[in-house]
Amino acid sequence: MNNLNKEQLRSNLDNIIWNIEEARITVSEHHIVKLVTVAKYTTIENILTLYELGQRAFGENQIQQLKERMATLEDLPHRMASHRLITKKQNQQSHRPTPYPHALS
Repeated sequence: MNNLNKEQLRSNLDNIIWNIEEARITVSEHHIVKLVTVAKYTTIENILTLYELGQRAFGENQIQQLKERMATLEDLPHRMASHRLITKKQNQQSHRPTPYPHALS
């Protein structure tokens, strides 16, 4: 995992936001889009820099790493939104009906 400098992160974030805005306006000016930054392959330092740049929503697919990072970042002045990311397969499995629902009671 590499630490990027603040200007690299600012440039990357600006480009992503610009692309999202272009796509959003093409569809409808009334749509609301939320950018969730996937933090799986980055350092806590990069997350802090993105936070300083205004990004507040971060996603993670490993529960333990999400808990550790949120504990480290809990003293930030503005609340961060953390999101649990799952794969399409995990999502399909979570909606699969239980074959024996009475066994759960």
